[in-house]
Amino acid sequence: MRLICGIAIFILAVGVTGCAKKLAPEVENPPEEPVETVSVEPEPTPEPETQPEEGFDIQVQETEESGAFITESPEENVESSTIPDFQVEAPKEEETTKVEQMDMSNNTFVAEPQENPVIEDTAKVFEQPEEPEKIEEARLLAFEPTAQIEDVYFAFDSFDLDEKSKDRLRANVQWLKQNPNAKVEIQGHCDERGTNNYNLGLGERRALATKKFLASQGVDESRLHTISYGEEKPFCFESSENCWWRNRRAHFLISE
Repeated sequence: MRLICGIAIFILAVGVTGCAKKLAPEVENPPEEPVETVSVEPEPTPEPETQPEEGFDIQVQETEESGAFITESPEENVESSTIPDFQVEAPKEEETTKVEQMDMSNNTFVAEPQENPVIEDTAKVFEQPEEPEKIEEARLLAFEPTAQIEDVYFAFDSFDLDEKSKDRLRANVQWLKQNPNAKVEIQGHCDERGTNNYNLGLGERRALATKKFLASQGVDESRLHTISYGEEKPFCFESSENCWWRNRRAHFLISE
């Protein structure tokens, strides 16, 4: 019996609890207050610094959000437009000198003499050259060939005068006596055959033989000068008997 009563009480308690839940009013939650949203701006990433190349100076200007450049001045910050103004200096004009033409038609000029003009000593400017040393008298004579004096010729390797050569020398003596102021240079020449030294000696003997004959005919020896050229100054350049004969001679030059 007790068991039945206990079960009945349990069932009743459960039913009462269920009814209480159904009859209890629902409690409304209070309205949520609006939560303020805070916007956090991202930190700007620093731009890498650029090193200007040598010879170039690069300036970087900061800009606002609107894109305007911010310029700094000692007093305040001045905002410029998005595109900065550039001032271009005009090139300076070269200074020109105006030359005014003067009317000189009515002006007369009178040259005034200078007081105490300076006269340079021309003797100092143009100094006389020193006199050259005296050399042998025969070398100072201006000898020239003349048609009145004929050359004489010699045989091969000989300095003897033949009769034809002596006749020419006698005619030369007559002209020299008629021209007492004339002086004679007697040149001894040879052909190309033989050594140079031998021909120089042979030419000297031919010139001396000619001088000796002229002196024997009455010509003063002081008027006669001898020199030998050997084979160095030929009159003919062919290798023939006729050409060699022409080169074996005693040649005369005259100086007044």
